[in-house]
Amino acid sequence: FGDEKVVGEDVETSMSGDFSFSYLWPGNYQLYYYSDDTSIVSPEQVAMVNSFQLERNQTTDLGTLYTYKGLDWDEGFAKIRGKVMLINYKNESQYPNLQIKDISPAQELEVYMSYNNAEFYTERIRTHNDGTFEFNHLLKGKYSIYVYSEDVITGKTEMLVKEMKVEITELEQVIVLDDIIVEKI
Repeated sequence: FGDEKVVGEDVETSMSGDFSFSYLWPGNYQLYYYSDDTSIVSPEQVAMVNSFQLERNQTTDLGTLYTYKGLDWDEGFAKIRGKVMLINYKNESQYPNLQIKDISPAQELEVYMSYNNAEFYTERIRTHNDGTFEFNHLLKGKYSIYVYSEDVITGKTEMLVKEMKVEITELEQVIVLDDIIVEKI
């Protein structure tokens, strides 16, 4: 109230978001509440301030006030799913004469996901026994899905990155990727 810097009164909103302050004196008021920072400058919440003046016996409707909640990548409704298949080559075979021993689902293989061009992976999961994987609760945005595979051509110890880029454009979208093939000697 007026130039006071301390809270004179506080209330909680109802389930429908309504609130009311009763028996206020005429004068100048500042109503404030907290919201996530929409400028993404601060991870802390910021005060949203509404100033108004009351006359004697006056009722003021401030209309609809908005609070913002920033969502993390895993607070959505979309999904990305796929399957990783493993080509096993015979131990004695070498490039360019690789001989396939078998092709099977890649079990317990780590699958990485990065959201909106993050420099590091955002989430890491493992494939199921049938080689399938699924990232759930995703927001709209650009995603990279990748796994590591042996370099069977050069035989180097460094792993090759097998990457697929996709974009979620709808709230409840389900993206099914083509099979990802990894190789092993």
